[in-house]
Amino acid sequence: RWAHIWKVLNKSTNIFSKKELKMLDYGGYNGFLPYAFNQKHKINSFVADLDQKGLDMAQFLGSKTINLAKDEVDEKNFDLITIVHVLEHLDEPLENLIKLKNNLSDEGVVYAEVPNLYGFPLADEAHKIAFTDFSLVKLFQSAGYEILDYGFTKTPEESIKFDYYYNHDYENLFIICGKKNKNSTLDFPKNKIPKNIKKFKYELKVRYAQLMLRKVSFTLLKSSMRYFRSFILFFIYGLIDFITLKIFRISFVSKFLKKK
Repeated sequence: RWAHIWKVLNKSTNIFSKKELKMLDYGGYNGFLPYAFNQKHKINSFVADLDQKGLDMAQFLGSKTINLAKDEVDEKNFDLITIVHVLEHLDEPLENLIKLKNNLSDEGVVYAEVPNLYGFPLADEAHKIAFTDFSLVKLFQSAGYEILDYGFTKTPEESIKFDYYYNHDYENLFIICGKKNKNSTLDFPKNKIPKNIKKFKYELKVRYAQLMLRKVSFTLLKSSMRYFRSFILFFIYGLIDFITLKIFRISFVSKFLKKK
């Protein structure tokens, strides 16, 4: 996930031109994101979260920590604030964004990422709000930010190893914002609110059905084919070895593998 964030920030901003970056990972839990960034660029990182166990790990990885259960974010002039899969868990995301704007430097940027309402099923009870590209842009505009870039992103394909099957190109939304408008040519998404709640529910269910048919099913099929190919190879190797051992008392497969 961090690699995509790094890539789009490099494309849409010049914040990495600074020798050292002051970064806040808001809701960053264990601090893995700033830790990964610090391998590419010198980062003075802060992690703010409610979970003390996560904050302990973040501190171990080199970040300063802020326990949001006890303290506010008082530190100022952050060059980068990341809010990755956090906004959907908040009761008042607008208020949080307005407060965080005071912690951002004049030239600083915010990167936020959330699940896409039309790309990720409403199955997580911890999610209190869902976003479309239009509503995400509107939220940040309402908080007084200038939109620099936005688009879609997905969870890395390796997530299937952990029984997560929803990774596809339109799974999540990302947005990059600042205090100043540096991209006046950006086209914003259109408002596509359905006429009534019945139509909205129908469209949502159709999207989720398409998601299962076109994305999840093929992701699982591709994964199963990869394992099936390995199964065939090991079965053939084992069969050859068994037969040659029975007939010649020699393992041709082991000799072949040693040569490789």
